[in-house]
Amino acid sequence: MDIKKYEVLLNALDKGVFAHACEDLGYTQPGITHMMKSTEQEIGFSLLKRNNRGIQLTQEGEAVLSLIRELVKVNDRLNQKYASLRGVESGKVRVSSFPTVACA
Repeated sequence: MDIKKYEVLLNALDKGVFAHACEDLGYTQPGITHMMKSTEQEIGFSLLKRNNRGIQLTQEGEAVLSLIRELVKVNDRLNQKYASLRGVESGKVRVSSFPTVACA
């Protein structure tokens, strides 16, 4: 299983719809849809309920969500450790601003 698929899944769940996740991740909507379908085929059950209002987790998806989040966090920490051992600082930087300032 590709960890990137889990990262896309979590982003899509946070946004509620595939279209908004596309904007953040740089994928097309059909690309994300294909990723999620192939993930569900690999694991053998549906993770998501899709409708015209967005996506929601199935009961099985709810059961594994915390493990998926943990797996993605551990993968991020591992990549940061690799970078640190190479002498490179890595991580996420979040910048916030007031909407009136951000548009300028």
